[in-house]
This record gives sequence, C-alpha cells and structure tokens, in this order.
Amino acid sequence: MGLEVEVRGLKELKKTLSKISETVKKDLVEESINVIWEKAREYAPVRTGFLKEHIVKEVEVGRGRVISQAPYSAFVEYGTRPHGIFPRRARALRFEVGNDVIFARYVRHPGSKPRSYMRRALEDGLRRLGVIVNEIFNRLR
Repeated sequence: MGLEVEVRGLKELKKTLSKISETVKKDLVEESINVIWEKAREYAPVRTGFLKEHIVKEVEVGRGRVISQAPYSAFVEYGTRPHGIFPRRARALRFEVGNDVIFARYVRHPGSKPRSYMRRALEDGLRRLGVIVNEIFNRLR
C-alpha cells in the first residue's frame, strides 16, 4: 500500500535548485519538511497520542521525508473496508461498552473512513513551498 504524488513543475524546480547553493537547498528542504511534519502532527487523529508521537522527520542535504511509524498508520490514512476481528491468543475478545464488559468470539468491524492526515500535510507543504522559497531568497538579499 503506497501513496503516489504527482508534482507538476518538478523539472523546473530541480533546474532552479541546481543553480543555488547547498545552504539554500538545505534551508528549503528543512523548512518544507518542518511544515509537512507539523501539519501531519496537527492533522493526526488523537485517541492515545501514539500515532502523533510516531510521526518523525528526516532531513538530509537536498532531500527529506516525513514518516508515520505507528504500525496502524496506513489503516488511519487510507481507511479500512468492513472486516472481522478474531482473537489471536485467547478464545474470546474482551472489550468494554460503557460500564459493561463484553466477551465475543469475533466482531464485525464496519470499516473506517480514510483520515488522510499525511496527504493533507503534504498538500499544505506543497502549497507553502512558494512562500518558503520567497522567505529564503529574501534572507539572502
């Protein structure tokens, strides 16, 4: 399960980036990745905080990435279809509904809608790219 993103104007951007210094490239990548990372953490649904805490960023000269490392990240991002949930190590599932404790041999999960927190963060980062470029070039003047 992967995420494909098409960025128009990438050739022109790469051509422009090849003409500027490594410091400017580093700043551009770092600031862009920071925006995407902050937005991903902002948009991540919070129940326990585990998902949000496991969104990390890696920045190198000329490239960077934002990764959601929670094992269930893809299920939150893309949603799930209806499916059964069965016990793995026990004879029944145990869960609570209100004050009642329920035991069941299996549960039919209705599925979940995609939350698209990473995609939305990437879109925000790409929209902000022009502003970031202007800020960096203004600093150089």
